[in-house]
Amino acid sequence: MLDFSDGGQVALDWVSNDLNSVYGQTKPVVIIMPGLTGTSQEGYTLHLVAESVKLGYRAVVFNYRGNGGAELKTSRTYCATFTDDLSCVISHVSSRYPQSPVMAVGVSFGGIVLTNYLAKVGPESGLVAGMTCSSPWNVFESSKTLEEPINLVCFNRLLCNKLKQAVVRYEHLFRDMCDLKAVRNCVTIRDFDTNFTTKVFGYKSVDEYYRDACIHGKVQSIQIPLLCLNAIDDPFSPGKFIPVEEARRSPNVAIVVTCRGGHIGFIDGCLIPNGVGYMQRIFCQFSQAIYNFSDELLACED
Repeated sequence: MLDFSDGGQVALDWVSNDLNSVYGQTKPVVIIMPGLTGTSQEGYTLHLVAESVKLGYRAVVFNYRGNGGAELKTSRTYCATFTDDLSCVISHVSSRYPQSPVMAVGVSFGGIVLTNYLAKVGPESGLVAGMTCSSPWNVFESSKTLEEPINLVCFNRLLCNKLKQAVVRYEHLFRDMCDLKAVRNCVTIRDFDTNFTTKVFGYKSVDEYYRDACIHGKVQSIQIPLLCLNAIDDPFSPGKFIPVEEARRSPNVAIVVTCRGGHIGFIDGCLIPNGVGYMQRIFCQFSQAIYNFSDELLACED
């Protein structure tokens, strides 16, 4: 557990990989940030951890407040714009392994938090690079597509129910902050953000929160290498709102866009999944380029 100054805590699940001696004292660390209600036990998280270990890295999964077995001790939870916890996690990892380069991988919601953090802190991020997978760029448009009938049933309601369950479990912390009856009656993520997230994090409206959370206009603020993987057919991140042209003008951001892949899919193979998925392969290639060829990459920039 990592304790914060406000009394809160998060669970950090480590794979130290000490038996692998490829990098010695400078063994790289990968911080993995799951999706909206995800933990270290999600399939995509476990795959990223497994690939990190194969490459000789340490891996640590950052479970958000109240998730991953950690008790929620304060009324502070998490949202797309709240980056303080990530900053503390990065500082903790760097102090624990001061000789190790650190990169972060954010999946879906985790990628929004990571991008907002990088846009906010500029070059002083404590990271050598970042990667996002299936992260929504325009939260307004993501909300709209997730409220379409099939997406509402398959994704939106399920995620909303998980979010509500967490609040109900710790409702004694929130009685003076929001209308708990309204929270219990939420059907969509937007409903939940309107009745809970905005109240906890001090936003006047859900639109104000979503404007702050959107990352499509923050590409030029990113000051370290950031690789973003998105699929055109992702219902969480409509393809036409992926800021490809903005990335072309950025010296630090690259966006890989596939025709297929859905949301955190990217399965290789025709009818039967074939080995490691595309998301994991891209992660391996990018992380190796960052950790093994950083000097060559800097020379290319010059």
